[in-house]
Amino acid sequence: MNKFISVLVILLSIISCQNEHEKKVDVSGIEVEVSIDRFDQKFYETTVETLQEIKGDYPFLFPEKNHDSIWLNRINNEDEIELYKKAQAVFGNFESEELQIEALFK
Repeated sequence: MNKFISVLVILLSIISCQNEHEKKVDVSGIEVEVSIDRFDQKFYETTVETLQEIKGDYPFLFPEKNHDSIWLNRINNEDEIELYKKAQAVFGNFESEELQIEALFK
């Protein structure tokens, strides 16, 4: 009986392993507008005058308990500026990622 079940399981496994061809769908004709909003660039390029505008655009990133001086100190911090420059060197041109995101939404 065990041999019969084993043979049956093996046969069903072999039968179920079929080479199904993946269906190709042409999505090149679909129009998608992708707009990427880079907070890191906006934050580290802001000034005292434009900080309120950034805080208004991204209220969920700026807790009310923190004073503006905290954010201005972060923008002018040498270590954070260096980290921002390294991030821009890697992700400055975001075009390839934007194309991938666009293809995802198509």
